[in-house]
Amino acid sequence: MQFEWDADKAALNKAIAAAETYYNSIRDDYVDIAATLKTAIDTAKKVAWNDNTTESAVADAITALNGAVDTAKAEAKKADDEAAAKKVVDLINALPANAGVGDKEAVEAARAAYDALTADQTLVDKAVPNKLATAEAQVQAAEEEAAKKS
Repeated sequence: MQFEWDADKAALNKAIAAAETYYNSIRDDYVDIAATLKTAIDTAKKVAWNDNTTESAVADAITALNGAVDTAKAEAKKADDEAAAKKVVDLINALPANAGVGDKEAVEAARAAYDALTADQTLVDKAVPNKLATAEAQVQAAEEEAAKKS
């Protein structure tokens, strides 16, 4: 005997499989995010394994699981964006307070990294771009001074 919600359980099982695939791809790098997703997967599995579940419960489980996957993806992207921005901040903050000609390569690398940031990888500390601009101006001034002496 096949019930009307058996087809929906197939869709739920497909959603579970997709969520598990994504979970396996993030569980080592995003432990907390993955743990939350794992809870949603386990909850969906309980619905899928319940022989007395309703069509509505199956639909709700699919919706909740898909929402958990979407949330996990958004949180992982946010973590990646924050990590990328932090690398740039660290690079800029490592520049010397009084940059000179010898620091030109480091300043140019910091500028390239800063310019490569996407709109989602915004810097929280707005003083950081100012520090980069100051270092660039210091290098330019040092180069101009060195050119005058030669």
